Amino acid sequence: MMGEMFDVWLQSRCPVAGLPSARAACIVLGYVVFMAIIGQIFPGKVVPGVVLADKTRLYYKCNGNYLII
Repeated sequence: MMGEMFDVWLQSRCPVAGLPSARAACIVLGYVVFMAIIGQIFPGKVVPGVVLADKTRLYYKCNGNYLII
């Protein structure tokens, strides 16, 4: 009973609730893949991360602002 009421309420508030269309999923996946590729290509300052348990560090390329523009 409560679940049915919630479903009716959700559909009235958000008529597109449910799984995305195949086109929308491809657009989002394409955007994520594109950002991953240009994130590797664009230049950026390399900064050290925190010291890990084995006394090593991971290094990160900080180029996020360039990717958004």
